[in-house]
Amino acid sequence: MKNILKISAVLLALAMAFSSCTKVQSSMSIDDIPYKATVKGCLVYDMGQGYSNGKYIQQINPAAGVKVTVRVENSQLDPKGQAQGYTVYADTTDANGIYEIEVPSTSNGVEVKVKPETFTGKYYEVESIQNGAPVMKETEVYYEVNEKTISIIPGDLAVCDGVYTCNERSAFEKFDYNVRLQVMVGKNSYSKKYDKDKSKYVIEKKYVAANNVDLTIDVYYSSGVKTFMATTNNSGYATFTIPSKERVWDASVRVEARTFGVSEFTYMAEEYDDKVGKYVVNEYTIEGGTFEQFTPSSNSYRTITLYGSDEVFVANQKVAMVFEPYASSEDFGYSSYEWNYISF
Repeated sequence: MKNILKISAVLLALAMAFSSCTKVQSSMSIDDIPYKATVKGCLVYDMGQGYSNGKYIQQINPAAGVKVTVRVENSQLDPKGQAQGYTVYADTTDANGIYEIEVPSTSNGVEVKVKPETFTGKYYEVESIQNGAPVMKETEVYYEVNEKTISIIPGDLAVCDGVYTCNERSAFEKFDYNVRLQVMVGKNSYSKKYDKDKSKYVIEKKYVAANNVDLTIDVYYSSGVKTFMATTNNSGYATFTIPSKERVWDASVRVEARTFGVSEFTYMAEEYDDKVGKYVVNEYTIEGGTFEQFTPSSNSYRTITLYGSDEVFVANQKVAMVFEPYASSEDFGYSSYEWNYISF
């Protein structure tokens, strides 16, 4: 199907003509944060052409009952900038496709990400004319709106409208299987333990679970590349549901983990102590840096075998993330290079 949805700003103006909304916000409490702002918008989608009373009409409808989320990075709300992760606030559009969400802010304002959910539906086009009347073609489609990043300030009413685009579902509906694929994300860490045989403390270098990491997986299909998204849980696992034509499928995939920042990182080094006359484990705190994808490369595709099943399939896919200090941070001799030799 050709690009079947090209709607001008005029449609948004039409959408805003619908009556006012009833707020049904389902966000977490933000009463302890003094500054607030409101994100409000109207969502519409195009069902294609219709034929009524001898006239063709374009079926522009409000996207009712759609969940809209606003995501705020916690570090923006923390005066020290040390908070990790993010908080999500949500509302469901009313019968007129309107949503309204109150979110926290700071005196200087914050950036937030607004994402309406994807939904499925039908699109209608004129296929032919018979006996003077149109014969309509019905196509299964999914409607989606890209995530938007907007800036808000205290007391602000930020308008974030959206027009859904639609795409054919035919490529997916012919897939008979779903693969629930788990990918584990780990981040490098240092710890120490006492070695009785050596009668001293030794350094342990290992990867630990990285939670709340956004992960995308690009899957190569004959019709093109499709992207799936998930966020790791407290155990470091992200679970994807991937449509497949076969129960056993050698899929070409590319996994990418989103870089995230931290306020500090614990580094350990074994160094000679002149005072005691032996090597000891010293602990250092590196002030600020980011965890970045280390292996596998986020730029290359790999072939993995997927198995269609109702159960979660663990394909032993792992993504290692390694700490990189900020250029302004003292690194105390830390180097991410040594993690080339440490498996995950």
